[in-house]
Amino acid sequence: ASGRGVVSFPMKTSRARPRRNIQAASCFAADDADGPCDGGASTSSDGQVDWCDRGASTSSDRQDSAQSAMEAGATLAESGRWPEALARFDEAISRCPESASAHEQRAQVLLECDRVFEALQAAEVAVILAPDWGDGHLTLGRCQLNHGEIALALASVEKALMRQHAAEEDIACEANQIDALLVERAIRESLT
Repeated sequence: ASGRGVVSFPMKTSRARPRRNIQAASCFAADDADGPCDGGASTSSDGQVDWCDRGASTSSDRQDSAQSAMEAGATLAESGRWPEALARFDEAISRCPESASAHEQRAQVLLECDRVFEALQAAEVAVILAPDWGDGHLTLGRCQLNHGEIALALASVEKALMRQHAAEEDIACEANQIDALLVERAIRESLT
């Protein structure tokens, strides 16, 4: 097993969106592989999704190349260079399409680019690949919220709370904010 470093980037809070600072998931947190790219993903004990392994003779090269793309994408995203970051995450996905982390971070960048529907699609893929990963559900909830699906957003954020995630307090606060939006919308609809 190799000692891969953790790749993550903090997303900036946008004034236009009712969401808090996005904490990206680790891409290479564990030493073990997801599996031979069969679509399965596993979650390590710290709640991070493990990187996939192609299982082919060049799997190490593919993983290294995908990891390099993810690291470059994280660096670019940290500096707000969204289109370039998106290209790096797309590159990582092309090398390892079963990486839930790559799809999740791609979703975050797409949100920053105001490409909400594409972000929603990417986050849904991340959750399909890693259904027990709290960060994936949290990002999906944020995408759903930005898409106007408040009830679905609340359900996704609540799923994130029930799964492994490092920032439970932040998620609970976010769930309360979404719940308040639902109440506000219900009141507004009852008045019309």
